[in-house]
Amino acid sequence: MRIRLRAAAVLATAVVFTGFGSASAAAPGWTVTATPKLTPGYVLNGGSMLSANSGWAVGYHLDGMWAGTVALRWDGKSWQRTPTPKGLTLSAVAATGDKSALAVGLKSDKASLAARWDGAKWVELPSPTPGGLPAGADPELSSISVLSENDAWAAGCAQTDDFTAGAPLLNRWNGKAWSAVAVPKPANANFACLRSVAARSATEAWAVGYAGTSAGVRPLALRWDGAKWAEVAVAATGAPEAKFTKVVLSGKDVWAVGFVDPEGGNPLALAPHVQRWDGAKWSVVPVPAKQGLLYGAAADGKGGVYASGYTSSAAPLALKWNGSAWAEVKAGLPAHALLMGVAAVPGTTKVWAFGDDAGDPQQGLAAHLGG
Repeated sequence: MRIRLRAAAVLATAVVFTGFGSASAAAPGWTVTATPKLTPGYVLNGGSMLSANSGWAVGYHLDGMWAGTVALRWDGKSWQRTPTPKGLTLSAVAATGDKSALAVGLKSDKASLAARWDGAKWVELPSPTPGGLPAGADPELSSISVLSENDAWAAGCAQTDDFTAGAPLLNRWNGKAWSAVAVPKPANANFACLRSVAARSATEAWAVGYAGTSAGVRPLALRWDGAKWAEVAVAATGAPEAKFTKVVLSGKDVWAVGFVDPEGGNPLALAPHVQRWDGAKWSVVPVPAKQGLLYGAAADGKGGVYASGYTSSAAPLALKWNGSAWAEVKAGLPAHALLMGVAAVPGTTKVWAFGDDAGDPQQGLAAHLGG
C-alpha cells in the first residue's frame, strides 16, 4: 500500500495490519457511520461540513495508489456516492452553500484537478498547472479554503517520487475561474511544497508545507496580507526533516500540524508535530502522542481544535486541544485505521474524521465526535 501524501510513502513499508477494531462507539467517543462499499477499496482524504445535515467527503479508489476520484455526500442520515470528474484523486473539498461546493485534487501526472458541485452534479473546472515542473512530479492540489462563493484558495505541490524536488501550487478562485498566484521562494531552499491553506479574510491567509534545503527538510509557513505572500519564520524543530501538512485557524490563533523525522529516514521514528502562531511568533506545542504523523486539523469555532493522523502500525491518531493542552480522543475508532482529515460542523462542537479502515478491502471511514 502507498499512502496518498507522497511525502510519507516511505512509511507505507512499515505499516503492518494486525487486526481490526470494533466500529461501535464507546461514549463519549467517536461514532463510526456507514459508508458505501466500493471495490477494490477506497480512502477518504477529508471532508467539509456545511451543517449537521449537509456535508461532503472526497478521496480516491485504491489500486496501488491513486486510481480514480470518489465523492460522498451527507444528508444528515447517510453517506451517498455521487459521480465525479475523471482523475486520480480528489484531495480536498469545501462546501460553499446548500447547492454548491468546490473540490480539488490530481487529474493526471501532468495536471491538477478542480471541480464544482452545481447542485446536481460535479463539473470539472480548468485548473492552472504551471509548466516546467520537475520530471516525474504529480501536480496535486491538496487543500482548499473558502471565504465565500466568490473567493477561495487552493494549495498543493508537484512532488517527485524520491522527494528531492518539488514545486508549490497556489491558486485563487474568483467565483468564475481559478488563477495561479505567485509563491515566494523560501530562504535558502532548493525547492518548496505547499500542503494546506486557510483564509481568515481577504487580507489574511496562511499556507504551510515544507522546504528542501542542503541541511534537510524544514517546515514552511507563508502569510497573505491582501497583496502578497511572504514567508514567516517558524519555530526550530531540532530534526533533520520536518514537515507541515495542515494549517487551521481558531479565533486569533493559527495552528500548523505535521510530523518530524528525528532520525532523518527512519519511518518508525516519525513523531507528530504541532506549532501555534499567537499573533507574534510560532512556538512548538507538545502533544501526548509520541509516534506517528498528523495530516488533518479543524477548529469547531468554540475553542476546540482537532488533529488527525495515524501511527506506523496503522493505529489512528485523534487529538483535541482543550484550551490548555492536547489530549488523545480515539475511543470508538477502529483499532487499525488511517485518519487523513477532520472537519467541524459550523456552530457546534461536532467534528467528523475521515480516512480508511484497514480491512480487506480497505473502505472509506467516516466517524463523528461531539454534538
